[in-house]
Amino acid sequence: KARGDRVAMQTAESDPGSNKQVMEQYAAAVIKKIEKEQFQEKLGKWADGWEEPAAHGHALNLTNFLVQVEDLILKPELDRHNYSRMVDAGEIGRTAVIGDIHGELWVLLPILKQIRDDWFKRTFEARFTHKDSALFVCHEKLHYVFLGDYVDRGDRNLHTFLLPLAYKVLCPKQVTLLQGNHEQIDTNIRYGFQDHCQDLFSTTDGLSMHGTINRLFQHLPFVATVEGAFIVTHGGLTEDFVDACTNTRTKGNFQRCLTYDMGLEMAWSDPSSLEGWDDSPRGMGSLFGPDIVDKFLGAHYLKKLIRGHQMERKGIRTEQGNPNVLTVFSAADYTGTYSTKKFGNDGGWIYIDHDVEADDFLLIDGGDGWTHHMKLKQRTLNPDEIRKVSKEIYEGNFLELAGSEASMGVHEHWARMEVGDRQRGVQGNKTAAVPSECKEVEGRAEHKVLVNSSLHQAFSEDGEAGLAFKAQEMVDECGEAVSKSMPELCEALAMDAVVLEVFSDISKASNKIEVLKTLQEAMSARVKLFIS
Repeated sequence: KARGDRVAMQTAESDPGSNKQVMEQYAAAVIKKIEKEQFQEKLGKWADGWEEPAAHGHALNLTNFLVQVEDLILKPELDRHNYSRMVDAGEIGRTAVIGDIHGELWVLLPILKQIRDDWFKRTFEARFTHKDSALFVCHEKLHYVFLGDYVDRGDRNLHTFLLPLAYKVLCPKQVTLLQGNHEQIDTNIRYGFQDHCQDLFSTTDGLSMHGTINRLFQHLPFVATVEGAFIVTHGGLTEDFVDACTNTRTKGNFQRCLTYDMGLEMAWSDPSSLEGWDDSPRGMGSLFGPDIVDKFLGAHYLKKLIRGHQMERKGIRTEQGNPNVLTVFSAADYTGTYSTKKFGNDGGWIYIDHDVEADDFLLIDGGDGWTHHMKLKQRTLNPDEIRKVSKEIYEGNFLELAGSEASMGVHEHWARMEVGDRQRGVQGNKTAAVPSECKEVEGRAEHKVLVNSSLHQAFSEDGEAGLAFKAQEMVDECGEAVSKSMPELCEALAMDAVVLEVFSDISKASNKIEVLKTLQEAMSARVKLFIS
């Protein structure tokens, strides 16, 4: 069982090599369990169908395993590299960047399968994966970077973090796990991960497991860079980070200038089509304009900023007014925070291919007589395509979690009010009225400028569908990091109202009233959650 206190390792008297071997054997067992996870029924307990693997006569429990990972892998990496990593897949290598997953194991497994299959096609090598995995390729030329937000809002939150973590145990140099804003304990208490842990274990043990996982989260980096090419992070830039790293000796290496507190704010930041800096409507982080990005990238000899954090209808998007920022969002059919309806978005991931000869857009002086080429390749799957791959993996036994109203109960996150006593009675037919304290609160003028610019840009690029999606996204984000007090709630509702007003002015769609009703329901859900 999971325990709250740090547990003494049962193999403590063994040599370090023995400890490492025990940890790797446990990781292999975790991978086997999660890769073969069955979705026919609603999520049960972690112990269902699970036997603790025995190694050297000892049976490690999950908490002990996580403590070993912390001590033998995460802490040493943090001591060496701080909160930034340099990624190098080498010549003829590939870096696969996976965006937000949010507990959607039904999405993560097919994406891993496609990464595996695409790698085999690229290398023309014999089809092999790591001996303990059907999906993961441990190869010096293939590097996996996860953008964070492993947990919250999905139905397999623990699984979608433990699986890539176990891959890292078996192949530590080829897997980089970044922190997102949902790897912050205040956030994942509020948006479902703590409840999820209590569902998987007993109440006491679930709280202990939640605390243990969050301790591991704190050891993860915030930034990864491909030298001379890309910076990869969950959210984006902040003024403190840019100022602190201006004079760093090694351009593109942020190990000495990036602090933990800076990273926490960066995980909440978003790009803006407007110049300069602005406060984020989320309540933490910053909005950063194209001028900020271009100057920062140029100063560090980088070409693009790759990030997650915002849902995207097509899975991947080049940011509005800023071609040097690319957003990657992998959680298909996402539901967000306050919507009870799925968004129907695609799941995306990208490849950074490293070649020494190619007709590619990016040329880098390798300093070794070669001109190295790098190419970004975008990959997306829509929800139906993901289900098709999933059915192939599970030979027809896959339950279509997303997209089926009958299966909605398996989604355990606040918006659908399925988990925890705090959510009882929150969802219903009655619309929650705007609190009287909020009636006189008006949206900030600068927020209206931002909303107007963002929604017009979305409409020009993607028509009415893009406009509706962007409006839902903006309502979902307002006050996400705060809304814990009445003034914060009122400000978030005022920002919501601005989104509805601007959307109503722009949209001419036949389903305009329906979209407005959905946005109003999201506002109502915000109030209900606050009251609960």
